[in-house]
Amino acid sequence: MKINLSLVKQGKAKTQLAIINELNPVIRGWTNYFSPSVSSEAFKYLTHFTVQTLMKWGRKRHPKKSRQWVNQKYFGTHEGYQWTFMTGKFKLLRHSETKIIRWVKVSQDRSPYDGDWVYWSTRMARHPEANKKVAYLLNQQKGKCSHCGYRF
Repeated sequence: MKINLSLVKQGKAKTQLAIINELNPVIRGWTNYFSPSVSSEAFKYLTHFTVQTLMKWGRKRHPKKSRQWVNQKYFGTHEGYQWTFMTGKFKLLRHSETKIIRWVKVSQDRSPYDGDWVYWSTRMARHPEANKKVAYLLNQQKGKCSHCGYRF
């Protein structure tokens, strides 16, 4: 992900918080776009690549300090992960913490026009023959009546 490297290179004089605020939307958008595909290995690699890039950034900012000092200044432990680029309560998102969502295939005998509103409304949050409000309610209630608990 070349955008990480270019944003960090452009921000040699920026504060740690400014870099976190610039990188978080990029990381979130990129991982959300690629989360439906098989991308866990790529996310792990990109997390590693981002940490390495930020280590280089820190060493260039403080050339007379040791690596240990730079790492202690800019990185901390958050939720068991040791290499979290963080300052106070703000932290950089990790690519690998994005949940990967698998798509469920449509059953062979299903069609959007077969009249099964519950299946399609819960699956897609919409149905071609139902208005948006009905489809939204069916999706929120998972196809069940909120009063009696039976399926529609």
